[in-house]
Amino acid sequence: MIQYSSDKGDLICDMFLGGFSTARAAIGLNRRATGFEVSGEVFDLKIAELRDTLPGHLFPTLRTPMAGKPANRGKPWTDADHEHLISRFTALIDSGETKKRAIAILGEELGRGRWAIEKMLKNQG
Repeated sequence: MIQYSSDKGDLICDMFLGGFSTARAAIGLNRRATGFEVSGEVFDLKIAELRDTLPGHLFPTLRTPMAGKPANRGKPWTDADHEHLISRFTALIDSGETKKRAIAILGEELGRGRWAIEKMLKNQG
């Protein structure tokens, strides 16, 4: 959410810091962070941990959002689509690809979104 709802340099406020995950993510995305924590001990401990967080360190791990809608969005699945999905998914997993990467590849090949691919894999067993 921070990536899509703010820009570099923006101030991100977390009203209940707790584990400081929002602050850590904000700094990792080159945002500034502020917030509140009721426990002084937790605040001091987490601030010390936060000092080791490198600004921008999350950028290499971000996915690029898909622009526009998938080519086959809303279209019915054909028998050929089902066969391709199962055989290609199995081959990708057997070759050592992660499930996440295999679904991304299938999305490009089939012109379908991630959720459609996952739902059809689940339905196909």
